[in-house]
Amino acid sequence: MESKGISQLPVMEAGRPIGSVTDTTLVKVLAKKGARSSIRKIKDVMEPSFPVLNSDEPLENAVDLLTKNSAILISRGPHIAGIMTKADALRIVD
Repeated sequence: MESKGISQLPVMEAGRPIGSVTDTTLVKVLAKKGARSSIRKIKDVMEPSFPVLNSDEPLENAVDLLTKNSAILISRGPHIAGIMTKADALRIVD
């Protein structure tokens, strides 16, 4: 994740979000289980899904959700079209 500049990922099943994985959670799991621990399944580190916001919503709604979440998923119709992070929001307003 780090080599790609990614700090969080949605976990998807059949095109629908079912959970999330963040670098923070991975570090916590490794600290708890030991750095040599082998995490074999996503479910071992998966947290609840990021909230979903329609792409037509105002930016203020996205910012509000980002104050409570590390990322949000952006939908277009019934499909997830992307992910928005706090860093993305800062680039938009900069």
